[in-house]
Amino acid sequence: MKRLREIYEQYKNYSLDLIMYGFFILFILILFLFFS
Repeated sequence: MKRLREIYEQYKNYSLDLIMYGFFILFILILFLFFS
């Protein structure tokens, strides 16, 4: 059970990083479209 919780914590952190990275890419794309 403890092992499962560690995996869950790692997955939660990873998904949070992925969401932040996705927003960053989206922001760059919007700027690129706006200035082109």
